[in-house]
Amino acid sequence: MKKMTKGFTLIELLVVIAIIAILAAILFPVFSKAREKARQTNCTSNQKQIATATMMYVQENEETLPETDFWSVIDVKGKVLQCPTAGKKLANAYVFNSYIAGLGLGKIEDPTEKVLTADGEHKATTTPEVTLDNVAYKQADYNVTRHGKYGIASFVDGHVTTIKYAPLSEIVPDFDSADNAAPTEIRGGTADFITDTPGVIKYDKGDLTGGLSWDGMYIAGYELKSNCYIEFKASVSTDSFMVGFINNKTGAGSATYAQLNYAIYLRNNRIDLYQSGGNAKDNVNPSGSVYRIERMGNTVSAYMDGKHIFDFPAKSTGTLYPAIAVISQQSYTITNIKIGGWEK
Repeated sequence: MKKMTKGFTLIELLVVIAIIAILAAILFPVFSKAREKARQTNCTSNQKQIATATMMYVQENEETLPETDFWSVIDVKGKVLQCPTAGKKLANAYVFNSYIAGLGLGKIEDPTEKVLTADGEHKATTTPEVTLDNVAYKQADYNVTRHGKYGIASFVDGHVTTIKYAPLSEIVPDFDSADNAAPTEIRGGTADFITDTPGVIKYDKGDLTGGLSWDGMYIAGYELKSNCYIEFKASVSTDSFMVGFINNKTGAGSATYAQLNYAIYLRNNRIDLYQSGGNAKDNVNPSGSVYRIERMGNTVSAYMDGKHIFDFPAKSTGTLYPAIAVISQQSYTITNIKIGGWEK
């Protein structure tokens, strides 16, 4: 008689299959991450080569960056322009930051923070304005999730790193210019705001009588739809005013500070941080002179001389507008105003 060999039972086979499935579930993501890491390395190398070619152009052109015809004047082509993650269908997978086009290097305050190129895509348009292929004109032109939770960008100083947020377009607002800020709205002391100098707002007393009161609110027409900030310079004195954001610009309204959603409140030789409904934080050390409120994602934060001092409790979504609220019968000047993330 032949000796019968014992085979696997059904249960044993199922156990083996289950083990293989578990190992596959563990190993496949590891392999996938390894492949993506290799693609990221390739993308980083591409943008490093683009940054190097740009610096060569700058050296030959009086320390001046290319205009928006960037891709036609720098010496890069072929696979250097292709991000492996984006695939071969994109002949050029990168965008040039239009907000630095034609600038001299001496005009850029911090080259380590100013994006040169980044993951992204923009197709040329002819209306409502003429734009060029692969030039970033707004935040939506950047792809900050191409490599998972971030994108890759080169900077004016030549280094390349990952970015979580699209670069902000920074402007010095000219509040009188129809091109830049219309429509603006002034509530309360209409005649008391002086806005004839870009980046500066003056408030020269109010016309109300009977003691101090919140007299005016200046709401700029800049629509801040994504990551954004407002920065300004002012001295802390006995005067009282708030600078920050409001999320509802439409319709008639009073001049009360309570309409502000997030604000830096300078008063009585101290600084407070205000959020709708009351102070978010009292008596921040008033040792600085340059103040900033910034929204990244849905978190709004306050900074003083570049140092983070506070995150506001309430999260922010939707459109924000820069706004300034003032008290009557006082005079003050707010200078060096900068707005970032503005979109027409």
